[in-house]
Amino acid sequence: MSASFLLKIFLFACVCPITGLEYGKGSYGKIHAISWGEGATVTVGKYCSISSGVVALTGGEHRVDWVTTYPFNVLWPKVAGHIQGHPKTKGDVIIGNDVWIGMDAFILSGVKIGDG
Repeated sequence: MSASFLLKIFLFACVCPITGLEYGKGSYGKIHAISWGEGATVTVGKYCSISSGVVALTGGEHRVDWVTTYPFNVLWPKVAGHIQGHPKTKGDVIIGNDVWIGMDAFILSGVKIGDG
């Protein structure tokens, strides 16, 4: 593998800023939200306890309904930049009120956790 190819992979894997990360009153702890720019948000309700190492993946999922799961449109935009829909998201992550999320929990896109 060439160094430039590895650099492209590294740059692709870097997280995009989450524009919609919202915490309710009295909630504490940190969620490491990972996005590839699909626009999904993370909402944490009131009085939630978030342990260390919690990750919310708001997108970046591979398309298993396509011929390949390889992100050609992202890594080779001059050739395949017109292809839409990869990476994908299943939607926002929503955590209800009075919820405790344990250490090193991994929350996938589209997950809704009800009130505690």
